[in-house]
Amino acid sequence: GTALAGIEMFGGDLRVETAADMSRSTDEKRPPWIIVDSQGLLEGKLHAYRNTEFGGDPIVLTSTATPKRYLHYLAEREYRHHVVGDKRVDLEEALQLVAETYGISTLLVDSGPGLSGVLLNSNLVDHISLIVVPVLVGPAGLSLFRDVETAFNLNLVHKDELEGGMVWLRYEMDGNR
Repeated sequence: GTALAGIEMFGGDLRVETAADMSRSTDEKRPPWIIVDSQGLLEGKLHAYRNTEFGGDPIVLTSTATPKRYLHYLAEREYRHHVVGDKRVDLEEALQLVAETYGISTLLVDSGPGLSGVLLNSNLVDHISLIVVPVLVGPAGLSLFRDVETAFNLNLVHKDELEGGMVWLRYEMDGNR
């Protein structure tokens, strides 16, 4: 859902797919996008990530419940994809697969409350990096940590004032809940 919202919010490249979109990018300089999509929400839209300057070719994590047509879509377009989990993607198994298969030991996760909650509740987070924007949104706002089941103690390890009154805060998990 977060990947789909990112395309909609930031105006990703949603032009009609071309022949160039049908094969994996050979540019290995940029780290790949690791996208959890067991529902096939990005069918017909995944090329927006293939064509962005911010990351390399996507690696898609699916489950046994993922629609077969979406798996066909991924294979037909040479997207690297893996089934890790039954009804949903098993994130612990997925992180192990990504580390072993691709040598990736550090992930930057840009997520909404659902994935953030799952990762935190499963103790799969080492650091939290937040950019605080000086805007109050009221009831239209979305709590990033609404699905977190218990309190976490954090240690502030970085603070930087950015343009426009924004503040970047980076916390390390201290291991004590």
